[in-house]
Amino acid sequence: MAPPTRACKYGLDCIRNNPAHFAKFTHPAKLVATRAAASSLSTSKKLKNQKPILTSTPNTDAPPSLSASDDNRDFDAEVVAATHPTTASIVALVSTAVAPDVLANISGVTPIRVLADGDKIAISSYTIKRTHDHYYCTCPAWSINNRPVDARTCKHLKLVFGDAYEAARLLWKDPFGNAPPAPAIANKPKRKKQEDKASEDEDEENDANTKKASSTKAKKSKKNSDSSSSASSSEDDDEGTAATKYSAKNRAKREETKLKMPALLLAQKFEPTKTDPTGWWISEKLDGVRAFWDHERQEFVSRLGNLFTAPDWFKEAMPKNISLDGELFGGRGKFSETVSVVKTNNSPHWRKIEYQIFDSPSMASQPFEDRIAKLNALYPSKAASFLSSQSSLPSSSSSTATKNSHIKIVVHEKCKNLQHVLALLKTVESKGGEGLMLREPQSHYIGKRSNTLLKVKSFYDAEAIVIGHEKGKGKNSTVTGSLKCQMASGKEFKIGTGLSDALRIKPPKIGAIVTYRFQELTNDGVPRFPSFVCERIDANKPSDAVVCILKKD
Repeated sequence: MAPPTRACKYGLDCIRNNPAHFAKFTHPAKLVATRAAASSLSTSKKLKNQKPILTSTPNTDAPPSLSASDDNRDFDAEVVAATHPTTASIVALVSTAVAPDVLANISGVTPIRVLADGDKIAISSYTIKRTHDHYYCTCPAWSINNRPVDARTCKHLKLVFGDAYEAARLLWKDPFGNAPPAPAIANKPKRKKQEDKASEDEDEENDANTKKASSTKAKKSKKNSDSSSSASSSEDDDEGTAATKYSAKNRAKREETKLKMPALLLAQKFEPTKTDPTGWWISEKLDGVRAFWDHERQEFVSRLGNLFTAPDWFKEAMPKNISLDGELFGGRGKFSETVSVVKTNNSPHWRKIEYQIFDSPSMASQPFEDRIAKLNALYPSKAASFLSSQSSLPSSSSSTATKNSHIKIVVHEKCKNLQHVLALLKTVESKGGEGLMLREPQSHYIGKRSNTLLKVKSFYDAEAIVIGHEKGKGKNSTVTGSLKCQMASGKEFKIGTGLSDALRIKPPKIGAIVTYRFQELTNDGVPRFPSFVCERIDANKPSDAVVCILKKD
């Protein structure tokens, strides 16, 4: 069989499973190797007398051909032989790269395609991305699914990874949850409950669970159509009904069960020219997810009232008589990993999370010094400076009991002067910390944004080129909502914060160089919470900031 000569126009984003497609078009080596690895793992179970090749020694024998019925495989043996030199190199790739990946093989079921952490692909107008140990899709059907985020699927995920693999992954991630919905039946599109989607930036709340819902009329598949068109129609309607179909009764029920948003103390930005920090209390600003402990419900709740599905063992040592304010924290520089864990259910990775307590709304009328003293009495320990720890987490007081080891009381240090703040900030950032928090002495707990709590962080400035404009929403629906920008590294991102009304009406032109400000880069290498500073008339190309590599203790 002659090797293919024409290149596939989709490149790395190709998701075709048809062997004829791979026989006709060439594909990037990375995609070929990844699919060959997945296919090799899956088909090896069917080859009873085929011994695995565990070395890199070339094998000139052609791999066994797949039967014609195996049309769900990526490509047949002839295509593998034509596009990949040896079976041995495929097995070597599997043994060195794929095997350690927890998502590469679940209960003996392998995916059609394997994505590395942070990788994403486009399907139609939606994006599929891997985050830590689960996948997500931006389609409505995935967004409004009522299962934990690591135990959701949709037709796009099934298309990319396979139906059998998705069923195995959902059972692994949520073994005690609802069974996956049955396949759609012609003329009877299935219905799903709509649930709010969570997504909120850290500076506003560091919350991984913001609720968002849509309400448009449900689509209905046509009756008396032939079986093929009916099946296709019902599949399309699956997504439409899941994303749009709900009644006033269901909305009322959700409102009844929705937790009330807790009134939490929120910080203002520290400005050295306006506030003398002498005598204030300094603590480390944790790069985690804000969580309110509701002692009445015995649950962790986000600032917006969304419930965190923490395991029972995690909640056993929590108090029964007072509420707490703190953060679910996975370590310095591990915000993305923390978000991935706290949005999941029944995940073993909860063992890596601590609840760092820094206040108690139940004692709002008492001075801060009294509140923190009572919290330390609740979970007694030996006090220490928060900079003295050599662990991956900032030093803090903790319970001596094993069952309480994940509960910490954030340590506070008395501020001597501004130089003291700046010195501690530099030290914390060098260790991979996010910044500092300042609390006014003798201050009460106020359930809103207040000048009694200040946040101290460093920022970077950089330049990017404008490559497009995105329309806004709500009050900005008729003007520019954000600037689509590209870094010198080639990474693309959006800037929506910092644009004045005048700039939204007449934004910087495509090709213009703009200065933006940010605190750090995400795991994907793009600015986290960028804000617009100005348009540069003295620059003609983007320039990335030199971001220090923070030490993750």
